[in-house]
Amino acid sequence: MSLTDQEFSSVTKTIDVALGLPNRAYTEDSFLKDEYRKVFGRGWIGIAFESDVGQAGDMFPVYAAGQPLLVVRGHDNRIRVFHNVCRHRGAKLLDKPCSKKRFIVCPYHAWTYTLEGTLKATPYFSGPANHDHPPLEEGTQNLVEVRSGVWTHVVMVNLSGDAVPLKDWTARLDARWAPFDIETMTPGGDMTFEFNANWKLVLENFLESYHLPSVHPVLNSYSPLQDHVLVVDELFMGQLSLNYRPSDDGNALPRFQNLPEERQATGEYLLLF
Repeated sequence: MSLTDQEFSSVTKTIDVALGLPNRAYTEDSFLKDEYRKVFGRGWIGIAFESDVGQAGDMFPVYAAGQPLLVVRGHDNRIRVFHNVCRHRGAKLLDKPCSKKRFIVCPYHAWTYTLEGTLKATPYFSGPANHDHPPLEEGTQNLVEVRSGVWTHVVMVNLSGDAVPLKDWTARLDARWAPFDIETMTPGGDMTFEFNANWKLVLENFLESYHLPSVHPVLNSYSPLQDHVLVVDELFMGQLSLNYRPSDDGNALPRFQNLPEERQATGEYLLLF
């Protein structure tokens, strides 16, 4: 069952008059699906890193806001995102990442697309020895491209297609992070966890420093509770640690060059909505 826009708005506004959202907002699948459509689907969300498709012909399948998507780097070196669905019978085009491919080939009937999403071949479409497709008007069966862009090495998509331009969406955070040379950064690794709850429970915990002394005493030793402050803006929110000096077995970790003195020991954990 899906909520109407009015019902969804009524539930989410309860945070204005209570300490938090109702329990079902954290656990019910129907609520999460409404968030996919009414929150994540209408804005920009990150789905992959540029390095996930580092070379031409690299492809990276991912689910975002409940939608199967395919990130592809074309022969022109441009990154595009398509719905990971063949235009013929709706089969999923790719289940796992692959590299240096010349075409996108559906595993069901071998319909073949260029890396730019153009339908290239329809094997045996008109019979065992006939690959023609006269009923198909040129261009009508190409892959469906999703509006996308790249921000600080992150591949971003806007599923609804009508959000403000990406550079406008990120402008306030770009200004805040201007002292950091983020273009020099690369992904350091990834971890996977499974929870019997949706994203809100996980991220509310991540952005809450109250539990550091009891749950993470080592982290609290170099990023202490008393040095955390809340950051709230129009499109992002999170925590700021004013005394963040981590080390790796006693060795200082690499730092950004030319940082202002007041940013030398700050750690920021922000969510861009």
